[in-house]
Amino acid sequence: MNRRVLLIGGTAYAPALAAVEAKRKTLVATVPDMGSARDIISTETFDFIVADLDTPGVEVDSVIRLAASAPLCAGVLIFGDMNTARARAARDLATALSVNLVGILVSPIRASDIARLLEGVSLTEEPERAGSAAILSEAEFLRGLMTDGLVAAYQPKIDLKTGRIVGAEAFARWRGPSGGILGAGAVLRLARQRGYMDVLAHRMLELVVAELGLWVQMGLELKVSVNVSTENLRRSDFVDVVTNLAAVHKVPPHLIQLEITESEINWDDAPLKDSMQRLNGRGFPLALDDFGTGLASLMKLSEVKFDEIVVDRRFTRTAVDDGPARTVLEGAIGVIHKLGLVCTCEGIEDAATRDLVAGLGADVGQGFLLGQPMVGTEFLELLDRQ
Repeated sequence: MNRRVLLIGGTAYAPALAAVEAKRKTLVATVPDMGSARDIISTETFDFIVADLDTPGVEVDSVIRLAASAPLCAGVLIFGDMNTARARAARDLATALSVNLVGILVSPIRASDIARLLEGVSLTEEPERAGSAAILSEAEFLRGLMTDGLVAAYQPKIDLKTGRIVGAEAFARWRGPSGGILGAGAVLRLARQRGYMDVLAHRMLELVVAELGLWVQMGLELKVSVNVSTENLRRSDFVDVVTNLAAVHKVPPHLIQLEITESEINWDDAPLKDSMQRLNGRGFPLALDDFGTGLASLMKLSEVKFDEIVVDRRFTRTAVDDGPARTVLEGAIGVIHKLGLVCTCEGIEDAATRDLVAGLGADVGQGFLLGQPMVGTEFLELLDRQ
């Protein structure tokens, strides 16, 4: 099967890719910028996205997010020099979005280096071409969604003063045919393609609230955050769905925190704001995720009550080595506290970052150093050990 590669920018590296294309089963399409890349991704399927960071307007975060939205993309390869903090942040984002960051290459780049990285990745065949060999058919997706395919994984949220677990964030995972737990990237892409995101979000809420109900029966009261989209919130029945789930499973509303990404919120969207206010009124806490774009959102916080602000991981991941990022992080933590809200910092992968954010006054930490996402039974075992 030919490997289909999309090269964004990178005219200097075109000869190396052409050499790979000539010697191996590789087809390369080249576009000059991110806008062209988004256009072609909407109509074509690629196994790999290769991007040159020296191209104006090409940022590693944008490339990774593009790959997350691309059907059946097996990996991202980056050309360009990055400092350690920036590379860590890129890998952290790729992990969060279930994107395979296969490598970061710096000049001089050889055709053999490119071929080695691309050939080390197994490809997902397109359903139209692969028949039963496809990674996940629509029928398998729907069957798994309604049975045991979708799994909730819980990442611990740690009190940075005491080191104890004070909550968790729920992430979607998929149980593979052999029983192993897989990242949900392919599932999320299929759900977006086929219009099942609402179904997926509802099922995820069901799983988390049902598991929370079992924990409450065991005498454990722990707040769990569930990510919801603004599309979910705009549905006229969404608040009632959440309320009914809490009632059926006998979970107090204050244990079900709904996490909304800051950049998705249109503060002038009346149905969206109404849903958030109704959730407030029914006792469900709200968290503002990936906070970092600034004061516009803070000015609106008087209209909707948030309990927690989650600082964008880009500031957390780079603050140790980047003075301006550290200044922004310190300022954000200070403003959040002046508003009387809990400040959570994500993306903590090393002790230096943990110590820095704790020293700046953040309340809660989250990241691979403190605990990776794990299934419910493993999470309970971790709680027992603390």
